[in-house]
Amino acid sequence: MAATASLFKQFVALLDVVPAAEVRDFLALVDEEVRHRRDEEDQPPQLLQDIVDDLKATLPSATAEAPNENIIYNHQGDVSLWVVACVPNRPQFAEYTKDNTVSVDGFLYTEDDVDELCDSGKLPRNVCNQCKSTDCTPLSTLSLGPWHGH
Repeated sequence: MAATASLFKQFVALLDVVPAAEVRDFLALVDEEVRHRRDEEDQPPQLLQDIVDDLKATLPSATAEAPNENIIYNHQGDVSLWVVACVPNRPQFAEYTKDNTVSVDGFLYTEDDVDELCDSGKLPRNVCNQCKSTDCTPLSTLSLGPWHGH
């Protein structure tokens, strides 16, 4: 922390030598540099990204479920070690079942990746409540009544 305080004092001293008419531009450059460095920190290291890309390329599908995997929905109490994943027994997950839930690996796929997979038809976004098919088409809505715009 002492090093940070010292560096901050140096930064303030640097601000004192920036001409008053250019302080706003200088701080905008500093802000841009800080944002750039934060963005770099938020990006996974290239080696990690390469591993993710290699794993994605070898998977048969985007779902995170292996053929021998057992996912427990709305589990109660302890779960044995052979279970790979559990959906928490909490109110927000109460309606999650094997029939209406697709498991996606959060390490491999970002939310944008999931949207892309759904949009390209590689991952279902819908399920039929009667037959459990995921080969569904969303309904289009057409209003034939008077327009209520102003």
